[in-house]
Amino acid sequence: NRVYDGETGEHLCTAQGVSGGPVNSFAVDLDGDGIQEIIASDGAFRFVPDGQGGYSCPRYWNYTAANGAPAGGGFPAVGDFGTFTDGKREFGVLDGIPEVVTAQGTSITLSNGQTGETIWSSALPTEGHKYYTSAECTTHGIGTPTVADFTGSGAPEIGAAGACFYVVFNTDGTLLWKHSSQDFSSRVTGS
Repeated sequence: NRVYDGETGEHLCTAQGVSGGPVNSFAVDLDGDGIQEIIASDGAFRFVPDGQGGYSCPRYWNYTAANGAPAGGGFPAVGDFGTFTDGKREFGVLDGIPEVVTAQGTSITLSNGQTGETIWSSALPTEGHKYYTSAECTTHGIGTPTVADFTGSGAPEIGAAGACFYVVFNTDGTLLWKHSSQDFSSRVTGS
């Protein structure tokens, strides 16, 4: 949740109201204004001149849980999953404005890139592994999400590796497919 000068390493500012973590932050233009915001551990913040020769890092938003879903955090990725502005929920109707995907614990969550509000959250499957029981597959851990057009439909899906399955979720959070795998070590494998 900090910004440093790329040439000198000088600390420029620390986010206000957004905590940080080394594995879950990166810069991306969330609002389409050509200036990157920074996604951090529990939200996003802006990097702006303070008018006095320095910079400030005001909070843009914090993740907001909905319907019992976890409130963001985890490994992030971004993609345009549809239109979720002005009260619309149109999956696959791409508007060029990114949403934020997070993978944490045993779930994948899609959040609004302008507000941090949860759009959907889906749990990793635990049933149907070739060798492991459902109880063994409830082991927490999921790797970084991969946002890609797995189906060739023109809209992105989300892939991620968990302890028992590699999964791909549709744009709307429904499970597209799963394939048995095994990762009972770190359980944070990327893909």
